[in-house]
Amino acid sequence: MSFARHAIQNNNSHGTQYPIIFYVKQALMKSTRLEQLEKEAMAPLVLRLAVPTIVGLCVSAAYQLLNAFFVGRLGAQAVAALAITFPITMILTLIGQAVGTGTASSMARSLGRHDHASAAAFALTAIGLGLSIAILASGCIATSISVLLAWFGASENTLPYAIEYLRPLLFAQVLLVFNMICGFIVRAEGNTSISMITQIVAFALNAVLDPLLIFGLDLGIAGAGFATLVAQAAAAAVYVWHFATARSVVTLGDHSTIGPLERIRVILTVGGPSALATMISIGGMWLLNSTAATFGDDTLAGVGVATRLLSIVALPISGLCIGAQSAIGYNIGAGRSDRVRQALAVILSLSLAFSSMCALVGIAQSRALAAWFVSDTSAVAVAEHAIAAFLTAFVCFPAMAVTITLLQAKGEGAQASLLAITRHGLFLMPLLLVLPRWLGVSGLIISPVLSEAAAGLTAMLVLYREWRRLSREERSLRV
Repeated sequence: MSFARHAIQNNNSHGTQYPIIFYVKQALMKSTRLEQLEKEAMAPLVLRLAVPTIVGLCVSAAYQLLNAFFVGRLGAQAVAALAITFPITMILTLIGQAVGTGTASSMARSLGRHDHASAAAFALTAIGLGLSIAILASGCIATSISVLLAWFGASENTLPYAIEYLRPLLFAQVLLVFNMICGFIVRAEGNTSISMITQIVAFALNAVLDPLLIFGLDLGIAGAGFATLVAQAAAAAVYVWHFATARSVVTLGDHSTIGPLERIRVILTVGGPSALATMISIGGMWLLNSTAATFGDDTLAGVGVATRLLSIVALPISGLCIGAQSAIGYNIGAGRSDRVRQALAVILSLSLAFSSMCALVGIAQSRALAAWFVSDTSAVAVAEHAIAAFLTAFVCFPAMAVTITLLQAKGEGAQASLLAITRHGLFLMPLLLVLPRWLGVSGLIISPVLSEAAAGLTAMLVLYREWRRLSREERSLRV
């Protein structure tokens, strides 16, 4: 009941601005949320944390499709502008990922140690750090916007569209970084629902504002940028309301014994390598598409369909791991090795069941899935083989996802990222440089399969090592 006592003290110190019952109710909700991370049966806990995160990830993916749908009605040059600005927006997104990942890991372990002051300080530092970097990066991009877009491939015809879209989007991306970091903060507290709500709010506003601003007010592609800006501002307002009304477990503040520079170092030690691993993964996908393009448009279309489908089916496993990371990190901080192992067992079991189901569907319905995305006979043939192969290899993905989640929760960001890099950097890229030259399109399709298998085996070895370490810790606590 320490939360309740703290709430009453806050109420007394601030006069009668809020009824005392409000503080007590909020304090009890916070206390219950943390107790659930430490005591609730693991399978229901993991599902309760993961489902809102999975929904949020799917909503974010749907936003990309929705935006492309409306902008596509403006013509090929507008669509090309979306593609050209994507790498620039990814730079800012990676800022949110890097800072957010490191913050969530640090906060969850601090909460597990019942060090709420450090958790609050990490949260405040993360918001300040993320916004500072995002504002600086956006300002630098804005001052050289034409040069950057031309460097990324904008032609004379496409450049005006890209500039028109990117200008409001740069402001939106700063808010997106804020929202991403806040999302990591609330998930670290075990509150995945508020993160889902903000993503749904942003998606709903985009769905309404895109056609209204693009066509209704005749703003063209700039309307898509302004729609995103308004949507992200609304999502940010939800987070501000969440923290301002004391609904968060931590009260943002700097009362930790750890200095701000040390907190920044801890955050970036975990989050920085994670962003680097994501960049290498993007490079691997770029090389896969570039290599596919050398075999013709049909091959590129077929492989592109398979990779898009793979990215969609990977969302539930990614959401499961992201949502459950707070439970793992909290119990690592609390020294509960037994519950960490329980969480890993639940996540791995659910992930393997889902990936195995996807593999069976991919094998049995590969042609039907291919025909749903493309109509050209040659592209369908390539997509059919690629879908069957990629979804079969997808059964290796859970080991990688779960192991990276564990390492990040422990604060071992460098090891987690090194493991993540093996998938595309160590295995996929070299294979793509060799096998397609020897085996043609078959080599192109086999390369990601062998990469997934090799990365999955590597992850299983690391996970086995970590599992044995947790078992030893559990036995030592019993003695």
